[in-house]
Amino acid sequence: MSNDSTAEAATPPPPTAHGVRRRQALPHDAALIVAEGKTAPLLRLPCDAWGLLVVAVDIVCATGETDLFAGQLLETEPDARRHDGDVVVQLIPAATAQENLVDARILVARDGAWECAETRRGPDVGWPSLIAPLVAEIMNREAVADPAAAPERTVGALHPLVSAGHLRDGEALRCRRPANGLVHEARVADGGIRFDDGRWFAQPSGALTALGYLHQNGWEYWFRARDGARLSSLRTAVGIQVAVHKPGPRGPDLATLVAAGIVQVGDELRYFRRLKGEVHTARVLADGQLQLADGSRHRTPSAAIRAACNGKISEGWRTWRRVKDDRTLLELREEYTASQEKKSP
Repeated sequence: MSNDSTAEAATPPPPTAHGVRRRQALPHDAALIVAEGKTAPLLRLPCDAWGLLVVAVDIVCATGETDLFAGQLLETEPDARRHDGDVVVQLIPAATAQENLVDARILVARDGAWECAETRRGPDVGWPSLIAPLVAEIMNREAVADPAAAPERTVGALHPLVSAGHLRDGEALRCRRPANGLVHEARVADGGIRFDDGRWFAQPSGALTALGYLHQNGWEYWFRARDGARLSSLRTAVGIQVAVHKPGPRGPDLATLVAAGIVQVGDELRYFRRLKGEVHTARVLADGQLQLADGSRHRTPSAAIRAACNGKISEGWRTWRRVKDDRTLLELREEYTASQEKKSP
């Protein structure tokens, strides 16, 4: 009897959701799909949620097993411009008669649009062990230390926050290490994050990876040193501002921008599709059409990006960037619209 009691007393208690969130420095509302090796038998997202925004995923290197997989439920599809680089998992009922199967889809926010990175059809309640390593691999690609290695941008993902006045160039950012409470500090530089040793990262998640964090969402972990505001909350504020002022669907076409001199004939455009490692280019023609590298011509930016990416990307105004100044076509169109509003009586 005493031996059994001793054995029971020595058995550690099962992890609580609150304890895991605290130890891993996760948001208070994070849903724990896998926590310390224990998997929740989840086949459907609750309340008809649009998707699960991944905030942390850790894979045990020695065994390849998933130790942590956590996310925040999104009720509706958010503006992808507010989530650049974020990963979302969607669970869709499988097109079979078996109710215990599900299709799992992985989406990544890229250049103002949600891009489908991977779809796995038919897994059962064990889908996290299949999906988590794929998500970890995608999140790990955010660790870009050299700006020259990221040709899709010349500034980092924090640039909109700096432009909106929520961050200042040179301002201190901090993140706390889960479990031991160690605090790391870095600085805002060129719209990215720079360490004291000179390393620069375009994405907050990349900076976390360099510090040894295992595939966590950097927007949730880095915070403004002066007041503790998380980058995710600052990004949401900027995203709301963008959503209020974004132009309507019937804005001026590319031919109008060419006629106004905002866009020049022969301007080179580029879209770097990081997930596939592809670089697509196009040139502006005199009639406002875009000519791809294969010689094909397209009447609209969206038609051109669909052709270049085999239909995987559909939003051209936010994805094409002019090479000479790294501005999107949407930014150039907004410049034209603003100039016309000033001329109005």
